[in-house]
Amino acid sequence: MDLSPFSSPLPAEAVAAFVQVALAARARGDTLAQAIAASGAEGGFLAAVEERYPVLLTHLRALAERQPRPQTEVPKALADLLDQAWATAESGKADEAEKG
Repeated sequence: MDLSPFSSPLPAEAVAAFVQVALAARARGDTLAQAIAASGAEGGFLAAVEERYPVLLTHLRALAERQPRPQTEVPKALADLLDQAWATAESGKADEAEKG
């Protein structure tokens, strides 16, 4: 998964893929870093995401690691996807999908 150089803005499909990795990590009890590494991402991937999309990474880490939803302002381009991800996580559907 080589995403450098990042396009701006980040495509919704890429955000959705990141969210799926975070939700899968949440269900397995992995950290986001473990899940990203298992997905085959090249070294430095998380640092690149953090540099370009810090709000997204904050939410992905919190989702994956069962932390509370960050109280950060979310860009409109990410709001719907992140709202859906948090709704899924908070309902427990991510855990059920991984088990089933």
